[in-house]
Amino acid sequence: MDIHPSDRSDADLVSRCIAGDGRAWEVLVRRYRRLDRSIALTRGLTEDEAEDAFQETWSRVHGALGTLRRAGSLTGWIASVARSQVSRVHRARRRDRRAAAAREG
Repeated sequence: MDIHPSDRSDADLVSRCIAGDGRAWEVLVRRYRRLDRSIALTRGLTEDEAEDAFQETWSRVHGALGTLRRAGSLTGWIASVARSQVSRVHRARRRDRRAAAAREG
């Protein structure tokens, strides 16, 4: 009998994701969604920006999951990717503000 995916360890979920198990991917995203969103929102992103950052974070995590060396470092890795996405949003905001100021002035 198979154990419910939400009862699985991160390491098991990661290997199942790498093998193409979509249900394991859903469980992994659901498990870490709150961490990802809290990083975005506590660092000043709007709800819409946080959702965009969330999508990009998980796209990057999915694309690089096979490079994760230790599933025990998954939490830190996801947090690092999320912080990187927040920084990209902040840089884009600054570029947009400079461009708007240049057009106005």
